[in-house]
Amino acid sequence: MSLPSYTSSILLTKAYRIIRATAYDCLDRHGINATQWSILGLVHEAKNGITLSVVADNLGVKKPLITLLVDGMVEQDLIERKPNKEDSRSKLLFMTPNGKKLIKNMEAEIQDVFQPLFEGVSDHSFSVYTGVLETIINNEGLNNA
Repeated sequence: MSLPSYTSSILLTKAYRIIRATAYDCLDRHGINATQWSILGLVHEAKNGITLSVVADNLGVKKPLITLLVDGMVEQDLIERKPNKEDSRSKLLFMTPNGKKLIKNMEAEIQDVFQPLFEGVSDHSFSVYTGVLETIINNEGLNNA
């Protein structure tokens, strides 16, 4: 790292606050939080369904939290549980039509609200940025193994 650690810490903190506030404003308008949005994204991407355990592992949180949040999203008709044909002890999560509609609408809205923040950031730079974040997450996992 070429910057002093305190300088990069200031940059990370400021950027995090800006991105978080922007995202949370949008999510709040739709009555969901960041973890629920992440769950919706994982379920949406899993065309053949996804288990609560896999969602919890992907988000790095405990399964009871995911169960609680999914219960609420089932009540909101955003996600549905279906039997897992490969493991009768578990259920698979799938998007409902309402959930798919919410994802489509929110993704467009989030892209719109984030566009001014990422003005002047090339696709390549954004790809490098997300790659750095993934590397940090992977390195943390290696250090805690």
